[in-house]
Amino acid sequence: MSEEILNKITSHRPTNFKIIEQDSKEIYVYCALDVLLYAALTCNDIIVETTLSGENTRFKLDANSELILSFINPHDAEKLPPSYNTPSTICPYSRFFTNLEEFESWRNTLPEEIRHLVIPISVKEALFIIKRYVISSLDNG
Repeated sequence: MSEEILNKITSHRPTNFKIIEQDSKEIYVYCALDVLLYAALTCNDIIVETTLSGENTRFKLDANSELILSFINPHDAEKLPPSYNTPSTICPYSRFFTNLEEFESWRNTLPEEIRHLVIPISVKEALFIIKRYVISSLDNG
């Protein structure tokens, strides 16, 4: 089950979300949520390279991160327009931010009908949710 999920969230082409593992292996995923999912499934410490505050940035992903994640409840995914470049309609709206002001500024650029679906949560909270989801799906899968 976890191998199937990893195959779905990884891209063979470069994306805006690069994961660098401890052995320097580089893996591309489609969005910030996929970064968290990858970390939870592999239980690896990873370095992430993505755009933060308008600049290409590398950071270590861990539960002590102060970053914000733009989050959409998976139950609301059907309310989003189709995404032809990613495996999930949520991915175009899943990003990392350094602070709430940056998140709000970005969210205000989204179409009005989508804005209310995108909420900020801490990376700490998102990791907790993802790990709980991964454990539950692996137990049931």
